[in-house]
Amino acid sequence: MDSFAALMVIIACHADGSGCINEPLSVASYKSPSECQRAMPKEVQKAKQFAQFVYGDCIPVDPALLAGKPEIRRSIDPQKLAGALTERPARETAFASPRGDVASR
Repeated sequence: MDSFAALMVIIACHADGSGCINEPLSVASYKSPSECQRAMPKEVQKAKQFAQFVYGDCIPVDPALLAGKPEIRRSIDPQKLAGALTERPARETAFASPRGDVASR
């Protein structure tokens, strides 16, 4: 038996590599890290219907933190996700100087 429970966290990222959205796409609790790892491929595949680039990880937690609490299963609203992943024009342009510092306009 594992001595830790686990939380699976899945995040969605912009296709252009500019970063990931601030809010996880999904968070779910599991009784063990191995149970979480077994569920990961299916959960990542489900998440790919909302975003092209998704990343997931199983984070071990002390089971006492989850004891007596209902199972955690939280997902972001797909409409909110679509808005977060649409490309937006930059508000500023950053320039790097030869010294390595960054200025913006």
